[in-house]
Amino acid sequence: MSSILDLPISKIKNIGTQRAGLLKRLGVTNIKHLLLNFPTQFITESKNLRPGPALLTVRIVRKHKFGKLSAITAVFSQKSDLEDEKITKNFTNSKNSTQNFSEEIQITLKFFSPKAINFFSIGQKYKIFGELEQTGQNCEKSSKNGQNRGKNEVSNEVFHDYQANPKRDQNWMIKNPKIISDRAFANLGSAENGHLPIYQTSISNVILNKIVNETLTELPEGAPILGELSMKQAIWNLHNGANLADSMKILKFVEASLFVHLYEKKERHEILKLNLPSDFLNLFPFELNNEQKRAITAILADLEGNSPMKHFLYAEVGAGKTAIAFLCALAMAENGYNVAFLAPTVTLAQQHFNNFTKILTKFGISHILLSRTTKKSEKLAINAGKYKFVIATHALLFTKIPNLGLIVIDEIQKFGVLQKAQLLENAARKNVLMMSATPIPRSLKILLANFINFSIIENGVFEKQIKTTLLNMVNLPTLLERLAQNPDKTYWVMPSIEDTPEYIGAISRFNFLLQNLAKNEEFDEVESKAKKTVSEIFLLHGKMKDQEKIEIVENFKKSTAGILVATTVIEIGIDVPDANRIIIENASQFGLSQLHQLRGRVGRSGQRAFCVCLCEKNSKKLQYFKEFNDGFSIAQKDMELRGSGEWVGTLQHGMNHFSFLKLPEDAEILDFAKQERRVLDEFEFFVNSDIGY
Repeated sequence: MSSILDLPISKIKNIGTQRAGLLKRLGVTNIKHLLLNFPTQFITESKNLRPGPALLTVRIVRKHKFGKLSAITAVFSQKSDLEDEKITKNFTNSKNSTQNFSEEIQITLKFFSPKAINFFSIGQKYKIFGELEQTGQNCEKSSKNGQNRGKNEVSNEVFHDYQANPKRDQNWMIKNPKIISDRAFANLGSAENGHLPIYQTSISNVILNKIVNETLTELPEGAPILGELSMKQAIWNLHNGANLADSMKILKFVEASLFVHLYEKKERHEILKLNLPSDFLNLFPFELNNEQKRAITAILADLEGNSPMKHFLYAEVGAGKTAIAFLCALAMAENGYNVAFLAPTVTLAQQHFNNFTKILTKFGISHILLSRTTKKSEKLAINAGKYKFVIATHALLFTKIPNLGLIVIDEIQKFGVLQKAQLLENAARKNVLMMSATPIPRSLKILLANFINFSIIENGVFEKQIKTTLLNMVNLPTLLERLAQNPDKTYWVMPSIEDTPEYIGAISRFNFLLQNLAKNEEFDEVESKAKKTVSEIFLLHGKMKDQEKIEIVENFKKSTAGILVATTVIEIGIDVPDANRIIIENASQFGLSQLHQLRGRVGRSGQRAFCVCLCEKNSKKLQYFKEFNDGFSIAQKDMELRGSGEWVGTLQHGMNHFSFLKLPEDAEILDFAKQERRVLDEFEFFVNSDIGY
């Protein structure tokens, strides 16, 4: 069956170059992808008009052309239930009975081509699909103003000579509706249920559904998986709106079974005995606490084992996860293996390089910083194995490092799926240590503990003392006065670079602070109530060049009382120990875990620190953030508010990407798959798929 599933979609009947291109945009390149690209919804033929996707039967009344535009006046027969006592008495002599009446309502079908109306004949009925809009504009009012329309605007006045009882207080419109013939609709697999499947593509829904169903006939039936449903039948159901819940459960079970199978069928390599330097745990200017030592012991034990390591290191912001990962990487380098240490930004990579250089030099370990600006000759040297310790950004993912024994990935959620990275494919020992300061909710951790090795650190070297305050935006002038009176190194975080209709961006806030707080020898202090005492104000955002970002961060570190206005580019990897203030403007725009990450930028030296959330109004989310400093409690609350997608996604980057299984919602299916331990032919639908594993 795999030979059929892996065939390119160009081999499928009725898929030419244009349709293949449209499907490719969705990541659909072979038959396997096509079959797993399910409709996003099913639409039932409408009996009443309401805004949104609609499948309607209409009768054509008039056709109109306006330059490059065209329009059709159509009428829709809508059923009405009238329960007025006087009316019902006239028909039935019964107070409580209900009589059905039909009324015809006008709908404008608007096209951006003058030729489109040629497909319609006046007086004929058509089944159409499109996004139904209620403009809220009275037709008669529009006709009076028709003379003021633009040359390409379709006037409503042409509709008013048709007197089929239209509702004058409503004006309905569908732009570029699709025609669906009765014959085509009857041939749909979903027609029995009166459903039209809606796919996320500009290809005709009817045509795509027909192609899928015809393709399915080429597959063998297969054995039932759960109950009486086979994989083939489940896929057919999901494309045609039948037995959706049970059919989706089949796909989830197959995916969960593959996940269990892959984790129990690990590669094997020789057991390794790591020889550690005598002062291994004393290389940093601070003493490691017990949690950190336990994490190091657990990771080293995994590295010495006979199967590839996939270890997640979750640590509170500022809890020393980088130091732990570095020591484990150093152990591998000292025992003859090359090591790769990945960071999501060049700023963080540069920071790691600066922090690691002294120790690596002490041990005589060759090392290099690799980014997109690295010279070609140095990249060739990396490929040749000249450097034992490579610190890099995404550029490293497609670099071949000989004798690679460990890859460390900092802030794993910022990277894509790693299974296809050339770096891992050619590794001598496929060991991966993944780190994140975005805490995983405990409920997810418990669920996945049987599949993944976790090390969790809740306490850092220093006990953080951060006071969080919620401040209304109207108090901004007072905040500026306090900053001027008590200057200190401060982060000022904005949700965007540019201004939006809702709030100002980082650039505008930077300019505002320059005018109101920055020192200026030529400035007369009498001009401002807030004395300009802030030493320097800096601006940092993602659109800047890498070298410029590095220089700005270094200058901020060197300043005595600077303010760094930034976007969430500072969320990870910025380590300025003496920065003890952070102001988060429009804080409601950020998620709870993201707020916690930002707050973690301050208080990193154990000194008392402050986090101010500027907001238009208070909310339960911000109140919770104010009351709790514990990242794991915040993560659990954030999952309750926003779902589990972010955390599951983070874990999947180091495991396998789930296409259909959702955790923790589908915990029972995963547990059942673990009990059954089935090896299924249907794994072929997921293995080596760009959508799945």
